Amino acid sequence: MLFRSWFDNKFDEWLIRNYSDQGATSRRKYFRLEVEIPISIIDTLIESSGDDKHAIEFVGKILNISRGGLYFKSEKPIEISSIIKVLIDLKGVDSDFNGIEALAMVIRTDKEEEGDFGIGIMFSSLYGPQKELLDLFILKNLSYYIYSE
Repeated sequence: MLFRSWFDNKFDEWLIRNYSDQGATSRRKYFRLEVEIPISIIDTLIESSGDDKHAIEFVGKILNISRGGLYFKSEKPIEISSIIKVLIDLKGVDSDFNGIEALAMVIRTDKEEEGDFGIGIMFSSLYGPQKELLDLFILKNLSYYIYSE
């Protein structure tokens, strides 16, 4: 129980301080793990403009992930403040893990040079076993990173 408390409250701070390029000056709450993981946007629940658009269904590629959200590349933009349902295909990267389904809010959309878009999302509902699965995935992959230094 004590370890879980430290992990939930201090682990990311320790990682940012010791392993982030930004070190102690970072204002980020969670450490970002650089990865390439497939992601599917399986539904758009709320679009910020209020337009009557249909749900977006497409696949993108996650560039980094943290306990609080992720950043992925997409061929299509998504409006800031939209609420989307995502499926993160961890099994495509590590056979020890299943996929994670979560609701998230789009907090950033960047136009990239190649015509793609960078989309930043913040998890709005990732609890229980899904959260623990993401924590374990990040911890396992960070241990490889830390060990290889």
